Amino acid sequence: MTASTPAPPQAVFASRALAESLPGAGVLVMDTDLRILYAEGNLFLRVQIGVRSLEGRRMPDWAGPERWRVLEPYYDAALAGEPQSFEQSTQRGIYSIEITPVCDPGGKVTSLLVIFQEVTERALVVRALERSEARLREAERMVGVGSFERDLVTGALTCSEGFMRLLGMSPGDEIDIRAYARLVHPDDRAQVDKVVNEVVSTGGSTTCEYRVVRADGVVRRMLLQGEILHDAEGRPAILRGGALDVTDQREAEHERLEAASLFRRGFEEAPIGMVMVDPVDGRFLEVNNAMCRLLGRSRLELFGMTVDDVTHPDDQAGFLPVRDQVAASPNGSAQTEKRYMRPDGSVVWASLHATPVTRADGSPRAIFAQIFDITARKEREARHALQVSDMQWLERIRNAIESDRFVLYSQPIIDLVSGEPVQQELLLRMITEDGEVVSPAEFLPVAERWGLMTEIDRWVVRHATALAARGAAIQFNLSGLSVGDPEVLDEIEAAFGGDEVDTSLVVVEVTETAIMARPQTSQAFMSRVTALGCGVALDDFGTGFSGLGYLKHLPAEQLKIDIEYVQDATRSDDGARMIRGIVGLAREFGLITTAEGVEDEATVVLLRELGVDRAQGYYFGRPQPLA
Repeated sequence: MTASTPAPPQAVFASRALAESLPGAGVLVMDTDLRILYAEGNLFLRVQIGVRSLEGRRMPDWAGPERWRVLEPYYDAALAGEPQSFEQSTQRGIYSIEITPVCDPGGKVTSLLVIFQEVTERALVVRALERSEARLREAERMVGVGSFERDLVTGALTCSEGFMRLLGMSPGDEIDIRAYARLVHPDDRAQVDKVVNEVVSTGGSTTCEYRVVRADGVVRRMLLQGEILHDAEGRPAILRGGALDVTDQREAEHERLEAASLFRRGFEEAPIGMVMVDPVDGRFLEVNNAMCRLLGRSRLELFGMTVDDVTHPDDQAGFLPVRDQVAASPNGSAQTEKRYMRPDGSVVWASLHATPVTRADGSPRAIFAQIFDITARKEREARHALQVSDMQWLERIRNAIESDRFVLYSQPIIDLVSGEPVQQELLLRMITEDGEVVSPAEFLPVAERWGLMTEIDRWVVRHATALAARGAAIQFNLSGLSVGDPEVLDEIEAAFGGDEVDTSLVVVEVTETAIMARPQTSQAFMSRVTALGCGVALDDFGTGFSGLGYLKHLPAEQLKIDIEYVQDATRSDDGARMIRGIVGLAREFGLITTAEGVEDEATVVLLRELGVDRAQGYYFGRPQPLA
């Protein structure tokens, strides 16, 4: 047997529909381990079997060893994907049993839908028709059954009272073969004639299902079984048989299929994502088209994955609380918001509403969830939250500017050949009203978004001038907004244009991305700075290789290698190759290279081997406030 698999929700839905449409039936849903997951129907009540007592039991245990030896081949065939239909005799009666495999889109059997109907009376009728005239008379007394004989020599037709009732006629009415043929539905006449001719020519038996239009105009569906009786010389003489009204049964089957089709169509065509997942490991059991679009994956891909496989790393624990909440509230539901990852790396925010599909003991056999895309709402909320945060920071930044609550830290830049410091980079910090030191990563992005960077850069220029005037070799950063800003450039020329500052000790750092954003303006800015005698360093070099063509036109003296390459250098050959390439390029243009973010001795050794000139980072010294 295969491992136990939760029944798809459509099987449970269909079983309920069948139980309602077939009042005397019993319906079971069982997994591939033949464990009964769901039981429904008046048949069980009539024979005094509690449906809840069936759930959780395995079919072989319920049937018992003797009966199971008879039943096992049918269930094995159904588990192999072949629908089964047969009758079983018990002490309580004769039952018609239909076993329908329920498969996933890949054709794998996930559960079995079993329908029990008591057919004791009908089975006795059919057997009576096959065995003897005495049993035939017994069958005539049963509702919905009739018998007939047709003399193949004279054409005379003899019908029982039951058969006449099936045709909507009174027992005393006269009917011949032509009148009967007119009652057969026009669309089925050719089929009936063909079956009758075949059984007459072969001399055997036949079964035929067709429609009749009764005398009262009502259309009913008949199942006819007939056999040929031969005369003393062995010639076909009589066609004898019985008929059973199967209209209600066929309508119930049609309603069952229609209900299943409606559920499937609603599931598949829903505009929101719908899934059915395993309650233990979150494995996808069912997904609809909207969910495939939401996740950017095909149905086949998702069937081999779990919820965690498509969940954002920061939300990996999101399924467990929802699962536990659903398990603790079998009659309720759970709701959460989480992020999913698409194959292209994009993130989708979703609102998830989960409902359990439960067993008799209340534990979930599956979790059904509806998923709404709320990415647009989350993005609006994020923008609003950013604006609120920005407003708060803007007030703090403006107060710091007005109150002169900025401070400069410095970090040494070391010559890798001599091991001596040759420069110090000035790093900005903000001091709050409470005296807290704030990292630039917290306030500079806000200042850049709201156009305050040029004011801050001018503050840095003024204070850097004072240090340079005391003979300190310094480097400081300018933002991309300040490159090309006339007021900032005037501030620099005013600060370093006099004789009191040795401008050869001053290096202005500008990021490569800022230069690439406005190459011509940047070139003019750098030319005026170098005309003062100051040096220019391209910061974060390597992040914008589209700018290499401009390198020969830029009056720079240093390339500061991006920290990402430096930190990767000892971990991958790619990082080392990138640094080697940048060093070679710098030497071609006569530029000094400086590696940022150096944190250990192994990196220092490798940088020396690669030919890097200078380095800075925590290994040499953390940023310290200037005295």
